[in-house]
Amino acid sequence: MRPAFVTGGSSGIGLAAAVLLAKRGHDIALFARDPGRLAAARQIILDAAPGVSVREFHVDVSDRAAVESAVAE
Repeated sequence: MRPAFVTGGSSGIGLAAAVLLAKRGHDIALFARDPGRLAAARQIILDAAPGVSVREFHVDVSDRAAVESAVAE
């Protein structure tokens, strides 16, 4: 499956985009600051699109080094 990188994916527009992309067959790399909200968002995505892969990245996207490290992972 094709990967999709979604920042701010733990709520709002970011989460809605992640759900839509997952329903369209993309594996999701979910970036957000709050680990608890990330875990909840992951479950929402998996419930909406069973079978996709969702990886959580607890990272502040304003920190370039942290983002580069997460992407390299």
